[in-house]
Amino acid sequence: MEIGSLGGAAGVVKPFGSHLLLGRASTLDVVDVQVPSAPVVVGSVAVAGVDDIAITGSHALLATSSA
Repeated sequence: MEIGSLGGAAGVVKPFGSHLLLGRASTLDVVDVQVPSAPVVVGSVAVAGVDDIAITGSHALLATSSA
């Protein structure tokens, strides 16, 4: 199986159905990974340093730190 790449670093990665939630330095990215060789960012929100992500039902709860 070939796995694609988005580039950059993710500090926190959590699976969420057919998506991954990526906590990066200043964003939370939602990535569609239905086709592992071609991941697609389908959403992004600016946040101050994602330290952890918890999933409850259809919601993601973020632990963040300020810069």
